[in-house]
Amino acid sequence: MQFKNKLNILITVLFLVFIQGCTQDNTVIDSVGTENKIIFIGPQLPLEGMLGDSFSYSFCKPDLEESGTTCGSLEPATNPIGGNPPYSFVLGYGAGLLPPGIRLNLNGLLEGNPLLEGSYTFEVCAKDAIQNQDCEIVNTNISKAVLLTAEITGQGSGYLHIESDPPIVDCSDETRACYSYNQGAEVTMTPVPNEGSFFETWTGDCTGTGNCTLIMDSSKDTEAIFSINEPEIIMDNSTEIIEDETEIPPVEPELTLAVEPTVTITSASLTNCRIDTSDWDMRYWTLAAEGTASMDAMATGSLSLTPKTIDIDDGEAEYHGTYEFNLDCGVWTLNAEPGYYADCRREEGNPTNTTWRLTYESTGTNVPKTIIALAKIHPYPKDQPKQYAEAEQVAGNC
Repeated sequence: MQFKNKLNILITVLFLVFIQGCTQDNTVIDSVGTENKIIFIGPQLPLEGMLGDSFSYSFCKPDLEESGTTCGSLEPATNPIGGNPPYSFVLGYGAGLLPPGIRLNLNGLLEGNPLLEGSYTFEVCAKDAIQNQDCEIVNTNISKAVLLTAEITGQGSGYLHIESDPPIVDCSDETRACYSYNQGAEVTMTPVPNEGSFFETWTGDCTGTGNCTLIMDSSKDTEAIFSINEPEIIMDNSTEIIEDETEIPPVEPELTLAVEPTVTITSASLTNCRIDTSDWDMRYWTLAAEGTASMDAMATGSLSLTPKTIDIDDGEAEYHGTYEFNLDCGVWTLNAEPGYYADCRREEGNPTNTTWRLTYESTGTNVPKTIIALAKIHPYPKDQPKQYAEAEQVAGNC
């Protein structure tokens, strides 16, 4: 009996579905129906940007990094989905304005350099190839950078170990740490005294005698005061107190690297070196070199590699720009911004050692030259002075 009731219910449902299908206008496909519906999910939290800094966010998923690519054409998109790809993105009607300096590309890449701080709300619509669309409200906050200045003072010496989000700008010198952060970043500073000194206290935005943690909701300024240990008090057999009168010279505050930076060139060779016999003789040469580099584990920094040519006749040295290199940085990151010299960049957390290789091709006049491979490593510790080490090796004459 129970089975018969379920069968009657199933027959009734199928009949209703059949009647509904017969009454629909099959010449029109509803853009919000089931199979052709496009679904677009916007960011669930406000987007965060820095005034004057580069800003980029991709509404298309997987993320697109260039404005010329198309969402969902070469690779299936995971956001938006449905409809008829590929997808394009436009601003919705009457739903606020983009932050000044920011533009929305058709492929969903929101990019630019914000020009005005504040909070902005606007609508972004994702469309498929036949203009089905789905829209989402997007909130964006543009804030100014805030500055942290931490200075080391007192008769003693030491340094600050700083743990924080990556700073935007590093303006440190030997006794002053100076970084620019996004608003809201969390920074923790640990004072570390050198031998013969002790950490006395903080002044300014930090207080007490221990670690200092700051929330960078505004610019902060603090001083870490280090003092010299008191002379040792010696007791003799007569129980008379005798003070050790050995003069202790004042120690200037200084900061040192825990591990000195090193760079080594293990090989440097010169090939394809020749001269044409025309009136405008040109000299062609290819430099190849490889070596190793190491840096303090607490430091960020870079390894720059530069060929140096010395005219054999007059001995005048000339340096060549590294942006012409074919450079392999090993485990470190190749940094090759347009218009700047390329270098191997080490960030905190990366291995402290790397093996690098480079080749460099050049043309020049027919003046005989000595070609030298030059390597320079330059750490940028968060709380210590900038130091560097360099090495050079003759590759040959051309």
